[in-house]
Amino acid sequence: MTLLSLPNELLLQISTEQSLPEINALLRTNRRLAILLRPALLEKLIHIGPSEYAKRALYHLGERGDTGTVAWLLDRRIIELTQVDILAEILRMRSEVVMLTLLDAGLDPEIRCSSDRTLLMHAAEHGCPGVISRLLAHEGGVDVNARNIWHKTALQTAIECSQSDVVMMLLADPRVDINSPDESRSMAPLQIAMNRHLVDVVAAIAQDPRIRVPPLDGEDTWLHWAALSGREDIVSLFLADQRINVNARNQAGLTAYMTAVLTVERWSIYLLLEDKRVDRSLGAEPVCIPMHLAATHGWPEVMRILLADETVDVNCKHSGETPLHGAIRCRQSEIVRMLVDDPRVDVNVCYGDEPPLNLAAGNIPVCQEIVLLLLSRDDVDLGILNRGVPEGWDPGVLKIILRDVVGHAQSRTRRPGVGSCDGARTMPTSVMEQIRACRMCIPRRSGDGW
Repeated sequence: MTLLSLPNELLLQISTEQSLPEINALLRTNRRLAILLRPALLEKLIHIGPSEYAKRALYHLGERGDTGTVAWLLDRRIIELTQVDILAEILRMRSEVVMLTLLDAGLDPEIRCSSDRTLLMHAAEHGCPGVISRLLAHEGGVDVNARNIWHKTALQTAIECSQSDVVMMLLADPRVDINSPDESRSMAPLQIAMNRHLVDVVAAIAQDPRIRVPPLDGEDTWLHWAALSGREDIVSLFLADQRINVNARNQAGLTAYMTAVLTVERWSIYLLLEDKRVDRSLGAEPVCIPMHLAATHGWPEVMRILLADETVDVNCKHSGETPLHGAIRCRQSEIVRMLVDDPRVDVNVCYGDEPPLNLAAGNIPVCQEIVLLLLSRDDVDLGILNRGVPEGWDPGVLKIILRDVVGHAQSRTRRPGVGSCDGARTMPTSVMEQIRACRMCIPRRSGDGW
């Protein structure tokens, strides 16, 4: 007698004693047998306890849209049988069809997964708009402002994960709280959007009538947050917002400009300096000075604004060095050019015992362009090479370096336009006279032509 000739009851009895792979082999033998054994297979799936088969079955039935069978499995706690955070995995894989089938089959939309996260949070994190739409439209309603163990809502999660489309869906729901649910434990959605540089989201939240506008003083304003972002478009957006006092101070007494300086945000500093309303005061003892930041980091646009301000001390010292020293030390040739071109800048002021020309000539390897820029000033003191040399420096080496640089400059003057770094600036007569006066002190080589 063949297997298929056996009575159905006997086949069912046999199936209950087989493993799932063995039952699968039976199913492949005949369609009638597959239909017959399907209930037995599902029962077996439940009774064998936790297994990988439970997860596979859930995916398979979910993709087929078999809500009836999925509902039967849900009633028998198949979610627990998967031994994994199956709901989070489904959304992580963006299997929206599977999740929608589960919801249609009666899955509780408020079910919590690991870390106390809701389905709405998972869908927001992984960008599942179909699931988001279904959850927001659920008849029983869902808690759209629920918080996880990190005190973050679905909106904050979506912004953190840069899911802009999902963010806009959540913002369109009037139930969603667009302010921080717990200001002491998590950042406000607007601040998160600035940190993620989501300009469209920032603009949408700032224009939403539900937004809470910070007071003029006593806490960070939106401009403080924008300054920290360092984004030109975001800072410009809030500088144009008439609701904000550009000179408001936060809990630490800092303005947005002071915040930008302390965090070394180039474009924030630049844009705030350009706005005539902004108070440029940094207090009695600033941690760092904007002109020094512009000099050492090479920010010509910031330096241009500061040099145009007559109230700025262009020779101010920070940690013992002037902006010119900082620009030379960091080899910022463009900044050195801007400083040298300003007659207020002292090109002979010392950093300790070391003046700018010494510092430039002592850089290894020497930056010839910077040395030539300093030599283009008629008030530069060449005699510094013969005095005030710091301990440990070899004056002879500095003189040799200077001799080579000057000789290089002279050759450019004789042959203009040949490989010039800066248009072959001509050294003033007074500087050339200093060089001639020092010729006996500077080691000479044949062919120097001095």
